[in-house]
Formats: sequence, C-alpha cells, structure tokens
Amino acid sequence: MNNKHMKFKLFNLGLVLLLGFSSCFVASSNQLIEPPKKSLQTWNATENTQGIIDFINKVADEKSGMYVAPEDRIAVFDMDGTVLCEKPGITEVDVSIEFLKRQVKANPELAAQQPYKAVLADDKKYLKDSIVQVLLTPFVGYTQAQYRDSVIHFFNTTKHAKYDLYYKDLFYQPMLELIELLKQKDFTVYISSYSQQTFIRSLTTEYLGIDKEHSIGSVVDLAAVFVDDKAQFVRGDNFVLKNKHKAEVIEYQFGKAPILVGGNSSGDMEMFDYANVVKPHKVIVIDHDDEKREYQYTKKALLEKAKKQNWTIVSMKNDFKQIFK
Repeated sequence: MNNKHMKFKLFNLGLVLLLGFSSCFVASSNQLIEPPKKSLQTWNATENTQGIIDFINKVADEKSGMYVAPEDRIAVFDMDGTVLCEKPGITEVDVSIEFLKRQVKANPELAAQQPYKAVLADDKKYLKDSIVQVLLTPFVGYTQAQYRDSVIHFFNTTKHAKYDLYYKDLFYQPMLELIELLKQKDFTVYISSYSQQTFIRSLTTEYLGIDKEHSIGSVVDLAAVFVDDKAQFVRGDNFVLKNKHKAEVIEYQFGKAPILVGGNSSGDMEMFDYANVVKPHKVIVIDHDDEKREYQYTKKALLEKAKKQNWTIVSMKNDFKQIFK
C-alpha cells in the first residue's frame, strides 16, 4: 500500500472517530442542558395560561414587587366543576344514590320508604328537595372510616354515564397540574366545597395529593365511640355546619384571605370577593364552554362580573389542551 492510500485511510478513520466523538458530545450536552419540564403541559399556550404562570412565579420571587411570603401563599379551589366533573350529577350525590340502590336491593322492604322510593322512581323533585336526606341516609351508623372506604371504592369501580372513565379519572388534568405547580411554589392549597368534609378528604388525600386538614366542607353530626382504647366516629343524619358561605368558613379555618382562588359558580362568589380585597391576588373562573369534550353550562352573570373585576376566565374549550387524563 502506497503512502497516498495509507494517508487517505488514516484520514477517513480520524473523521469517523471525530464524528462519533462529536455525536456523543452533542448527546451528552443535550442531556445536560435539557430544559425543565414545561409547567401546565395540558394547558394551551394562551394569554390566560401565561398570566397564571406569571402570577405564581412573581409571588414566589423575592426580587419581584409582587412577592408574598410562603405562609401567606394560600390557594383555595372549589371542587365540583372546578377540579372534578359535576355533570350530569354531583359526584357526592351519585355515591349516595348508588348506595341507596344497593341497600334496597339487599332489603326490598326499604322500597316503600323515602328516599329509597324516590331513587327507584327517579323522582328528581323529591331528590332535590330532600338532598340532605338523600346524602346522609345510606351512611347513617357508618364510621367515618367506613364512609371514606365506600367513597374510594365507588370512585375506583364505577364508570361515568357519558365517558368510558372511572370516577377517579374525572378530575380535570389541567387543574391537577395547576395544583401541583402551586405546591412546588410553596403554596398551601385548600379545597372548599358544599360537599361533606369527609367526602372531600377522601378525594384530596387519595387523588389530589392534598392533606386532609386542607379540606373545607359541610360537617356531618358525629358520635364518638371508644372501643378497645380506640376512637371511632359514627355518622348521624344531619349537618352541624354547611359550607354555604365560603368566605366566612375560610376565615374560621385559617383567618386570612387566600391570594389565589378558583371556582365555577355563584356559590364561589364570596370566596372570589374575599380574595379580591388583597394584593396581589388571582381569581380564576372556570367556564364550562366545551360541549364536545365535557359539558356546556356557562354562568352568564358570573362571567359578566368576572369581566368587570378583571378576573381570569378560563375557557375549557380554548385554554385546556385536554380535559381528563
């Protein structure tokens, strides 16, 4: 082999090694400089999305003029229709109706009694007018632990009438991501709902990663029973507190206004107004305007006030890239 051929082969070998080394270097560099996972991945890149991210970042930035100390970074969300699908029926009601049906199946004599009679006849007027009876009757005498297990079992094994999804999968994925982002930024996140507090606690600890102490809801009458040095709390047939006035209950709970709130109905208005008096603040109103992927039931009066107050109106149709997981 002459020198010319030898030099050509050595040149090619060097080129291959150089390219291989360069490829490894680029791959390694790409791994090292890979950007962090994008916040709110199932949100579309809209002005609303960016506004929410900017607010959260600014209140967590000490150099920002909007900085808020961690102990005051409180976020409160409504549950039904805000983080969890509430159509065609409120999930708490769905659970109770299912257990009423099971009980009357096991004991047919109950069919002549209310609210079992109304459930079997699908008497919507009676069910609406006697909602407390409907909610509490199937679980009177249950311990709180038994009730919680019943709720979790229902969510894990029962599918929604419209979607081929279990109830546990009916939480809005974009809102789950928002809650996670808030926790990463040292917010304390609460769920406030008219639903039973134990019902909310069952869901927040199981599916939302929120401590049960951060669940605010209506409180059922309980009786303490002590067996073998253990306390059990047996459920009664009435409420001792209803979470209708969310601002007052928030004040009872932690004595200060939240700086970020989210809801979807007039029942959340007090909570919106409470947050609206502090600076900085962010009020998020969820607009159910996506009939194809979810439901359409826009609250016109709420949206009109939200526009006047410059609150963030989140369009499920335009701002949510996807609804569920």
